[in-house]
Amino acid sequence: LVLSPVLGPVNKDDFPLSPFAMFSDDKDAKTTITQAVGLRPDRSELILGPSTLGTDEVLQARETLARVPRSPRKAQQDFCRDFAAKLARDEDFANLTELEVRTVTYETLAYFANPAAPPIKKTVHVRCGVTRP
Repeated sequence: LVLSPVLGPVNKDDFPLSPFAMFSDDKDAKTTITQAVGLRPDRSELILGPSTLGTDEVLQARETLARVPRSPRKAQQDFCRDFAAKLARDEDFANLTELEVRTVTYETLAYFANPAAPPIKKTVHVRCGVTRP
């Protein structure tokens, strides 16, 4: 009975063993993500979550933001302007003056040791003002 998980079919995903490597493979030393960030007048930042993009789904928000760097410049500016206009109408974001979409790279373990640590690389794809009506 103790060896049954080991002797069972290899293609079966079940507790306590899984053939899927998502949790057992070595992970990259660096993590790169594209994020939407609101900037305050003092230049402090607010990383905007999926709900600001109209979804509760993290992967859907991730894909929405991942399209920005791959888009033509005009599409990037349109996205930024439309997103900023949405933020401008929401009192929860009244202190934001700018919006930027950027891709950042962190040393993975260092990030989890200190999430406030700056990224090792940052590329701003588009930035626009958050103008109140």
